Amino acid sequence: MSKKINNQTTQLLRPFIKYPGNKTKLMPVLRQYLPDPLECDGIVDVFTGSGSLLMNTNYKRYILADANKDLIWLFDLARRYPENLVINTRYFYQNFRGKEGFELIRRQFPTMKKGLAQSAAFIYLIYHCFNGVVRYNQKGEFNSPCGIGERQPYLPEREIYAFSERMNAVSVQLMHSCWHKTLKAVEGMPNLGFYCDPPYLPAKGVEGFTTYSGTSFNENDHILLAYQLGRMHRQHGYRVVISSSNNLRTRDIYRDFELNTTEAHRAVAANGNKRGKASELIGVLA
Repeated sequence: MSKKINNQTTQLLRPFIKYPGNKTKLMPVLRQYLPDPLECDGIVDVFTGSGSLLMNTNYKRYILADANKDLIWLFDLARRYPENLVINTRYFYQNFRGKEGFELIRRQFPTMKKGLAQSAAFIYLIYHCFNGVVRYNQKGEFNSPCGIGERQPYLPEREIYAFSERMNAVSVQLMHSCWHKTLKAVEGMPNLGFYCDPPYLPAKGVEGFTTYSGTSFNENDHILLAYQLGRMHRQHGYRVVISSSNNLRTRDIYRDFELNTTEAHRAVAANGNKRGKASELIGVLA
């Protein structure tokens, strides 16, 4: 039986971007299983996504890794230049309205170099695409369709400043890295905890989408991830927590973990009928 941990912040803080798998609403449950901040030196968020873990836990040190370079670049600039990022983002919102403006920025985005304009364009695309479903094709190009309705999309100015303030309040190392390179880079560092929220593995016979950075994450990746996390737990004593969809395939792959279930809200499914509550699996190696 895993030890439930008091890992509370006073309230839930929403990250400034929409992103598939956002765990903000699940954090009150997740924090019961995550490593105790008083008993470890820091935590590695192997699939960082929106950054919910950073915003809603109290560790002294965070290693935030993700295979999506656009995401890591954005977080770096949000930390260092929040005001300039807001100004640049507002420029895109004001000057590229409607579907034609969205399509123009989406076409230009793959050729944009790292910088404030590129990161601002990324925020613009996230908030103007269909239901906030961030997707890339196999060429690594942002290919979510336009989703602008009658209302002007929300500009997350306050959330950008809050995120920047949080990043500057603790030690945060950003890594643009796929999961196996992340684990290799940090293995051997003492007294770390690990949280993994990989792209979900759909139940057999059910369609799913797992390409959020230009590379897919399939069943074999889940099998290898489970093996590597188990090995690192045995060799180094790391406390590991994973979250995933609750189905027979996932339960079999992560069978060596202590498995717990809860309900999670699905908010970014392209098919509106598939949104709502779904069963979530939380696996623990303690």
